[in-house]
Amino acid sequence: MPSDKSQEMPAKNIQKRVLRIEITPLNMLMALLVAGSAWILIQLSPVLLILIAALMIVGTLNPAVQWFEARGVGRGTAIAIVFSLLLFVIVAIVTLTIPALVAQVAT
Repeated sequence: MPSDKSQEMPAKNIQKRVLRIEITPLNMLMALLVAGSAWILIQLSPVLLILIAALMIVGTLNPAVQWFEARGVGRGTAIAIVFSLLLFVIVAIVTLTIPALVAQVAT
């Protein structure tokens, strides 16, 4: 049976590893570009939200405008008709909703 001393592992020479992080000019430029782009996006977010809302309205109302155009109505007139109808619907909804809301709040 071998002795305990023969099974001992020889002591390893442990060296400390040094990790060097070098920030290159390209990395600094990329960080500035990312930060600048994020700042611009934050500053333009209200404009982008309005643009997205406008595109959604146009996409939603375009089939109605095309329907009027197919029946011989000019595009400008069709747009005016569709937006007038939309305004009428919104006013009707508000007119029908506000009295009920005021009655509920009053009780």
